[in-house]
Amino acid sequence: MFRSFNLSFLLILFLSSASLSAVDSLDKIEVDFDRPNFQTLLSPKPDGNFFSKRFRPLEWLEVEFPFKVKSVAKLRGHYLSSLTFRYYVIVEDFVSREYRLLTKEVKHINIPIGDEIYSSFYLSPASLRGLGSKNANRDVLKGIGVEAYFQGNLIGKWSQPKGDWWKDEDLKQGKNHFLRNKSQTPFKFLWWDRYAEIKDR
Repeated sequence: MFRSFNLSFLLILFLSSASLSAVDSLDKIEVDFDRPNFQTLLSPKPDGNFFSKRFRPLEWLEVEFPFKVKSVAKLRGHYLSSLTFRYYVIVEDFVSREYRLLTKEVKHINIPIGDEIYSSFYLSPASLRGLGSKNANRDVLKGIGVEAYFQGNLIGKWSQPKGDWWKDEDLKQGKNHFLRNKSQTPFKFLWWDRYAEIKDR
């Protein structure tokens, strides 16, 4: 009876690993992006007397991309162990009035195949002020682009305006610390299951 129990247990483990397994091959894997969503978020105020410090919540600008990992083999229930997003943003320097390029790399882990999920980046209230904006206005972003890389290979991208404008050598580099991933914001633990997991460095 004990031996029979062990065999049943091993069979369950085998079936579970077969249905939920990591795909580490580039074979026919691609990422489809939908148009980004823009939202103004106020810094959250924790509940409870323990956190009773006075402050005025300021505005953050959130940019989130819906995306889906697709496979020709239709590997439902499988996932990618890691996926790297490279974000590109054009902003206008409010002092020089020149366009600047901001970049942000976000490494996601445990990304499900076939399910819509989200990736995002943020501009903090201080970053927005650094760009000459007192409010979280999407107009500060003159261009947005994103590339998805799997094992160093480009497998998806989206941009507005269209094209790989971030490769323009005449476009001057701005301050990349203006852009943050979700784990670098006070929204880190909010809406957890909506977003792809982030690998903290």
